[in-house]
This record gives sequence, structure tokens and C-alpha cells, in this order.
Amino acid sequence: MKQLDFFNTTSESGTELQKQIKKATFQNEVIFGIFKRYEGAEFTGSDIEKQTRYLITSVRRSITTLHYKGLITRTGKRWNKDTQANEFTYKLK
Repeated sequence: MKQLDFFNTTSESGTELQKQIKKATFQNEVIFGIFKRYEGAEFTGSDIEKQTRYLITSVRRSITTLHYKGLITRTGKRWNKDTQANEFTYKLK
């Protein structure tokens, strides 16, 4: 899971870049594990955030990465009462 795991928007380099890539890759693996553990269940970014306590931006990055890699699929939208907005739902492909 190396390609697209980390988006270097802060122009990190050297050991700091490697550290951030490793962290993002680990987060992707944890989040993908949730989808695999609950095969057939649909999750939003907020659902995953509550389970992992990762920052919502990290969760969204990870879900986007997993979706682009074809590991999960977008299934629809769900109203989030906490944010008062629709969120996309995803499940294991």
C-alpha cells in the first residue's frame, strides 16, 4: 500500500518524510482492517473517526486512498446528525 499513502503537502523531506509515509501507511492498514472485519457494513468518515480516534482529515485521506486503490467502494450518502451534513458511505469491495 505505498502509492498514494501520503500526500506531501507540507514539502517534508528526509527522515521526517519517511516517518509521515510510515504513519499514513499504518493508518490506511488500520482503516482497511475495519472494513475487512465488518465485511458488508457501510461506514462514513465520521464512523471510522469514532472507532480510531484519528483526525477526520487523516481518515478522509485514508478512505480516499483505499477507494482510489479499488479496495473499498462508495455506496451512497448518509445524513450525519453531528455535522448536519451528508457524508459518503463506503464498504469493502
